[in-house]
Amino acid sequence: MNAASVQSFNALALATLSDVWGEPIILGSVEGRGMLTVLSLDEVMQEAGSQDLRQGKLHVRQSDYPTPPATGTIVTARALQWRTEECRDDRYARQWIIPLREVA
Repeated sequence: MNAASVQSFNALALATLSDVWGEPIILGSVEGRGMLTVLSLDEVMQEAGSQDLRQGKLHVRQSDYPTPPATGTIVTARALQWRTEECRDDRYARQWIIPLREVA
């Protein structure tokens, strides 16, 4: 997913879900394993330059979710962990990598 696609996806997801949840969130998915929700608007803006976000990926702390999050799981901001560099240590093993999916 290129930067323009991510920005377009972000805007659509935030606009669509803001009223429903009371604060903006982004939808993410684990391929073949379900949907989850993440991220407040402030965090989106703060991490807008993140390499992982530009590549359309989120990282969620595995310690908060011992198994991959199931369909409908709400992943809170505290469970979210951004990585802007390639992981080269054991922290990588304790994260779920959540690819973003486009809504439209």
